[in-house]
Amino acid sequence: MAAFISLSDSATANLLSAMSTLAQDTDVADFTVTCCDKTWRLHSTILAVRSPFFKAAITNNFTEKLEMTMGIKDLDPETMDEVINYMYGKPIGNAPVNFLLEAAQRFQMIDLKEDVIKLAKQRMSSDYV
Repeated sequence: MAAFISLSDSATANLLSAMSTLAQDTDVADFTVTCCDKTWRLHSTILAVRSPFFKAAITNNFTEKLEMTMGIKDLDPETMDEVINYMYGKPIGNAPVNFLLEAAQRFQMIDLKEDVIKLAKQRMSSDYV
């Protein structure tokens, strides 16, 4: 039984490693996201699996599906970078919690919202209460 857990952990670690590598691999990227002056070449399948917001834009006959591009407005590009990193399996960095919560809500990412809430609780101290 212990070997099974080890293999499972190994498979999870390998998947996360592959996802992180994929985030940097623009050769097979098929979707462009822009936010302010920053542009990311991403993978529509990853976006669709990780966010109902992106899935709707990619699978419906919206302009985004036809052009395979989307502009994100009213969001800090560093926060968008954190969201994209999270979609590809990277841990949350140092983006402001309130911006991450807004992004999680906007992109309908329940898992991101739950992790941001946990992070906010960890960052809280008695000085702020």
